[in-house]
Amino acid sequence: MIAVHDLIFEYKTDGIKIRVLDGLSFNIGGDEWVALMGANGSGKTTLSLLLKGLLTPLSGRIFINGNLVDPSREPEGSLGLVFQNPDHQFVAPTVEQEIAFGLENRGVEPVKLREKVEQHLSAYQLLDHRHRSPSQLSGGEKRRLSLASVLVMEPTGLIFDEPTTLLDPQDRDDFLKFMLSMKGKMAILFITPYPDEALIADRLLILHRGKIAYDDQPSKVFNHSTQLKEWGIGVPSG
Repeated sequence: MIAVHDLIFEYKTDGIKIRVLDGLSFNIGGDEWVALMGANGSGKTTLSLLLKGLLTPLSGRIFINGNLVDPSREPEGSLGLVFQNPDHQFVAPTVEQEIAFGLENRGVEPVKLREKVEQHLSAYQLLDHRHRSPSQLSGGEKRRLSLASVLVMEPTGLIFDEPTTLLDPQDRDDFLKFMLSMKGKMAILFITPYPDEALIADRLLILHRGKIAYDDQPSKVFNHSTQLKEWGIGVPSG
């Protein structure tokens, strides 16, 4: 379960403080798929980095399964974060090493490490690319690698930060199928700019002016046409 309480975060630009999140609070159940939408600059990516522990809030608290998120450490079972641009996520010279990287840092013993790497290479259709550089992969292959390298760490939940924005229509559909296979298995926060994708979720949160402006089933949220314009959000195409 993800629990966010009164979260406040500010950036400082040219000596001016800009409050991005202003008393933000919400919960996500252990098997819920929750979409998050908001206008550009509303703080969606900032929130994902805070949930992962990569940024420190000005005030407020984040709990993952009852454990306080501490940016100074990453306990086993924390959230996995799939970045919007997979190239910003990769750190290893080959596909195989990319999947093994987090396990090696955690000190997983070699036999178990090799077993888990093989499983994820196979599950995400990357066996034929194991010795290639991540930079040589197609968009869809990069996205599968980014997901495999996160899931191999067995996270408690997942955060997807607009994971389909750089994909062509076929790769986007394929990746959504991968994502849907995880629905109901863990807590998922799915940040998306696409209303059609938000319809997949159990709930839809609207981030506006640093707070959750609306929280309900996606079909109900999209009925509020006047407010959608204010929030900078479109409607599904169907």
